[in-house]
Amino acid sequence: MKWSDFMKTKSKRFLNLATLCLALLGTTLLMARPVKAEVIPVTETEGVQKQQTEDTFKKEYMDRFGLDRLEGSDLTRYRGYSDGYEKGLNGENRPERNEIQVPDDVRSLNEDSDYRDGYEDGFGEGRHKGSPIQALLEDILEGVWGFLTSLFGGESSNGTSSQ
Repeated sequence: MKWSDFMKTKSKRFLNLATLCLALLGTTLLMARPVKAEVIPVTETEGVQKQQTEDTFKKEYMDRFGLDRLEGSDLTRYRGYSDGYEKGLNGENRPERNEIQVPDDVRSLNEDSDYRDGYEDGFGEGRHKGSPIQALLEDILEGVWGFLTSLFGGESSNGTSSQ
């Protein structure tokens, strides 16, 4: 055995021993003086974060449609958009237009058409954000189906005859 081989073995042993000593020293120090952490209730931060997300979402919606404020039918459409976006983002199946659950207060104002329009738009946006590949394939299939039905004079996707 050469002297250099002997030194390599010694230095490896030293490094292992030094690492072990540092680990033990760190453990001892933490046990003697534990780190004090501030506890923040999760519900507080979740509530603030959710509100900020909703505000950002609403601002983006208003910017997209050039609205200064949401009132009347614009508010109804936004509510539908928001509800549809959430369902699309969560990967739920797209309901038929007449199967969309319209809230009672919207139905009493006879604005369920605006709500459903917003819901369909929001659902599509949420679907594209949550499952972009699946949404793209659905769009392609829907386009091909629409083309074929219009070409051969069948029923269109909304149930009305194209003849």
